[in-house]
Amino acid sequence: MQTAAKPRQDARHALAAALKAQQDHRPADDVVPLVYLTRRHAEIGEAVIAKTRAHQQIAPAQTRGDRVLMAARERDAAAA
Repeated sequence: MQTAAKPRQDARHALAAALKAQQDHRPADDVVPLVYLTRRHAEIGEAVIAKTRAHQQIAPAQTRGDRVLMAARERDAAAA
């Protein structure tokens, strides 16, 4: 499962580049795309975290479902 570490690292790098461009008094046309990339990488990280949490919430139900299915198959095999 993917973690949020990579998008977070990418966001930090993009933010550092945006801040440097701003400190170097680069034109807004140079800074704005870097800010956009920073935001997008942060959003990706948030989505990865949400996905991970959803999988963690679903896992116990999946395990219970697997146990129920296995028990049903065992009953069917015993009845055959």
